[in-house]
Amino acid sequence: MSSFLEHIVADIQEEELSALKDKCFVFPTRRACLHFHNLLAMRFESKVFISPAVQSIEEFIQEQSPGLVVADELTLLFKLFKAFKKEEPELSFENFYVWGQTLLRDFDEIDRYLVDGQKVYQNLHEIQDIEATFGPNEEMQKAFLEFQKVIEVSGNSKLFKSFLENWLRVGRILPGFKAQLKEDGIAYIGLCYRQVAEQLAENNLIIPYQKIIFAGFNALSLAEEQIIDLLLQKGQAEVYFDADEYYLDDEEQEAGKFLRHYRKKWRNHQINWVITNGFAIQKQIEITGVSQKVVQARQAAQNVTDSVANGINTAIVMADESLLFPLLYAIPDDSELNITMGYSLLSSGVGGLITAYLRYQAAIAENSRNSDNPLLDQQAFLQLISQPVLQFTGTNELTKAGHVKSHWVSWQKVKTAIVPNDLQKFILLVLQPARDTSNALEALINTILSIQMATKEKGEPAALMEEQITVTSVKYLENLRNILIQDKLQIDFYTLERVVNETLKQQKVPFAGEPLIGLQVMGFLETRTLDFDHLVLMSVNEGLLPSSSSAKTYLPFGLRKAFGLPTFIEHNSIYAYHFFRLLQRASKISLIYNSELAFDGSGEKSRFILQLIQNLKSHTNIELTENIIVTPIKDKTAEHPLIQIEKTGEALKNLKDHKNDLSVGYLSPTALLNYVECSLKYYFSKILKIKSPDVESAEIDARDFGNLLHQVMEDVYSPYLNQVLNTDDIDKIRQEDLSLIIEKCFREYLQYHTQSSEITFVQHVIEHLANKMLKQDAKDAPLKILDLESRNQSFEHVITLKDGSTVKLGGKIDRLDEVKQEHGWLHRILDYKTGKFELGKATFNRKPLSDEDYIAQYFTNPDFKSGFQTYFYALLFNKKYPKDNITGGIIGAKNVNRGIAYLRGVKSGLPMELIQIFEQKLQGLVEELFDLEVPFVQTEDEKRCVYCDFKQICNR
Repeated sequence: MSSFLEHIVADIQEEELSALKDKCFVFPTRRACLHFHNLLAMRFESKVFISPAVQSIEEFIQEQSPGLVVADELTLLFKLFKAFKKEEPELSFENFYVWGQTLLRDFDEIDRYLVDGQKVYQNLHEIQDIEATFGPNEEMQKAFLEFQKVIEVSGNSKLFKSFLENWLRVGRILPGFKAQLKEDGIAYIGLCYRQVAEQLAENNLIIPYQKIIFAGFNALSLAEEQIIDLLLQKGQAEVYFDADEYYLDDEEQEAGKFLRHYRKKWRNHQINWVITNGFAIQKQIEITGVSQKVVQARQAAQNVTDSVANGINTAIVMADESLLFPLLYAIPDDSELNITMGYSLLSSGVGGLITAYLRYQAAIAENSRNSDNPLLDQQAFLQLISQPVLQFTGTNELTKAGHVKSHWVSWQKVKTAIVPNDLQKFILLVLQPARDTSNALEALINTILSIQMATKEKGEPAALMEEQITVTSVKYLENLRNILIQDKLQIDFYTLERVVNETLKQQKVPFAGEPLIGLQVMGFLETRTLDFDHLVLMSVNEGLLPSSSSAKTYLPFGLRKAFGLPTFIEHNSIYAYHFFRLLQRASKISLIYNSELAFDGSGEKSRFILQLIQNLKSHTNIELTENIIVTPIKDKTAEHPLIQIEKTGEALKNLKDHKNDLSVGYLSPTALLNYVECSLKYYFSKILKIKSPDVESAEIDARDFGNLLHQVMEDVYSPYLNQVLNTDDIDKIRQEDLSLIIEKCFREYLQYHTQSSEITFVQHVIEHLANKMLKQDAKDAPLKILDLESRNQSFEHVITLKDGSTVKLGGKIDRLDEVKQEHGWLHRILDYKTGKFELGKATFNRKPLSDEDYIAQYFTNPDFKSGFQTYFYALLFNKKYPKDNITGGIIGAKNVNRGIAYLRGVKSGLPMELIQIFEQKLQGLVEELFDLEVPFVQTEDEKRCVYCDFKQICNR
């Protein structure tokens, strides 16, 4: 079947070639122009003639608008802001920016549809002459009357009055804004459409072509429709419509809504209808549901392999353009392909640098920006220096400088970490705190250019794509900077960051390549007027096809309907036409949708798929298949068997070295608990000495919270070591000293500390908990603090193994004290816990456990690690002071009101039998650790792996 463009070319006769120079062919997209040029050249390849003008519709409109240049959105936005400032002198750009964008879109539509803007932005209550305002169209009049009923209900509300006040202000500003744009010689494209339509209607526009051929259009704006209508009346236009009987003749099909209107309106020889019966020919339609974007990309690449190899005209079309890079990775490297869509600058390394740099500048402590030592936001600083485009400069020392426990990093500290060499001059340039936004943009432009030059100097020529990214980004930033300078606009860093984040999304870097060969990869709307034999359409999901119609607008549905502006109904009809037109000539069609439902319930297959299934299932010429590709759930055990390290070879050598180290150092209870939890974890951490990266964060996490509370309690009791404290003494410490101690701890712990709600809250919580702990201690008084963090005495014990070798046990006790009881003093080993903890139970099913079973819990269940640690220290204390009574317990922050949680649940000395049983089992555990017959084995309980530092190594 001939393509739509081939039909147009076929209508050009050889004797007409000499007249082509006076004609202009106008298509919806630039891509269609390229394909038409190619087909024309192929048909008359042996003839010599002057090619006609071939333009996209926007190029044609701009050409017919002399004296007006279509400006970029940023320029228009700042122009509109200046217009509003005349009405509202106190208005800030930050408050204006978001709704200014929406207003520009509304203005553009108003002009495209030739609506009187002053009538739109008038007092909606006062419109009495409905026919004078909306003309004889009964549907429009009815729509406005319905809208008036709605506003009458809320007409006296404060919110509506505020809305109407702003509405009228827009109406006052709009005429002057448009007049100023024309005076400056710039415009938005809708303004050009209106000017061309009005000048044609007034016979004030001479178009320099004998004939303009409009081809491939569907939903014309009113301005486009009027331009074509006027040119048809003059005999200066010709139109080609592309349609299929499937949707054109069926009134129920939304895809044919606009074409049916034009077929009734225009009935002369200058209107050409290319009508196919595409759904009556043989077609293969495969509908496939897959989960996740990457799987979609792989499925699409797999579907086109044979077609591309056989030279079949093939295209992959993406409704979701974020699938581009997953698709490019899935397509074989040696494939010839052409990418129609542009690459988002925001997705590039340079785009990441731009956004990270502006976040960094905006986050600098404002009261320190112009000082000798500005304070840099830690997270923004680390994010900036971690940008991929800066890694060639070497940023390790800078990363270390940024890993401080603070919200802030000092500029002086950063400067000293920058190496004075040619590579790190970029770092100095990009990290230098900027004076103002203009200075920041200048530094950013220089940084991007310097990086590009450095790449060439290193002898690694940048790819063409990288050069295009540099050109696009520098051009964009220079334009923004020039606007700020020329209009003398002062905006703060937060506003600049917001503006760039929004407008950077629209910056596209064009792919270079041959547009007419190989596999065609394009966005959905780029397919207009193009046809393919094999078509793969990705992301055929509701919300993408048709796309979500929630475009921002301040024009309510009722008002849009009344003034003839498009609504979501027209929007859906437009997408329906493009979808079914794309399918009508293809013989092999693959529709791929994401079968994975989103959290909000979205992600359903498109309604267009449901229509196809419903309407075509009875067509014998169409082979329609549906399937869902499910990723099988793999048996992790079969794929990743338990890891086992035998104590031989290198592992044996490492084990012996570790054992030798323990003759100098000691084996701590934490290390032994790692072994109990997972012996492989012990092997990684203690024998191979693999450490997870210690990344600091400006946030106060659970570990920081625990450290702060420990430090506070240590500082509280440090001045009173070996002194008997009674209740009054502890109450005095609590009332007079505690707040000052906490302030001191926070100042020391948080460098460059500035008050924040988070830190204030944490400080308040720690003071509350410390206060409660001291109250509990007062109840136990008199007591004597003997040691804190084992500062005054060490507790170590050497055990001898079966082979005659020795291993030292040791550790640090949080707090060692003694309390007076009826029969003398009782020593207590106490540990502060801010998180959840459990102690072994002395009973089971209300029956007492034997001493053996009770102690065995601590060697089999890591949940009882707090008790294990306490018994461990009780054993070491007993070895040093065998005649003294000892007990142990946990001071839990979460249950501080309950007091100390003692071992076995009783506040009394531990029976010697229990300590001896613990010692026996501890001896056996250490013997097992160094037993060459017992390998290091990965735990089978995967719950223990959730927070393990080595779970990625173990594939858990």
